[in-house]
Amino acid sequence: MDTPQLRRKHSRVLGSGLILILVGLSLSCRAVERPATGLDISALGADESGDRRNECLKECRASYRSAVEAEFQRFQDERRACGDDRECLQEARERHHENLEALKERERECQSECYNEGAGQGGR
Repeated sequence: MDTPQLRRKHSRVLGSGLILILVGLSLSCRAVERPATGLDISALGADESGDRRNECLKECRASYRSAVEAEFQRFQDERRACGDDRECLQEARERHHENLEALKERERECQSECYNEGAGQGGR
């Protein structure tokens, strides 16, 4: 009783669960802690701040790459589950494209969090 509808439902549930896990892991990507006041006195040293920013950017890239690899694996699994069902395959491709776009957007957000706005030299 393995119908195309049952396979699609199964792949959607599996895909949605994996996406939720990936988003949860991605949301924890924040290497720069901002104090409650929004001012970070320690960031006034340019070298230290630059090092922290570079490290944060590297972590964002690594997190993105890991999430993309997981998404490609999820996509391959979903394609296998679809078999020869063209509608299922098209939905899987669309979902894969949407997931990759969401991951890229999350990478951009992560990278923007690496810049501690307002803690610089104040126009000096």
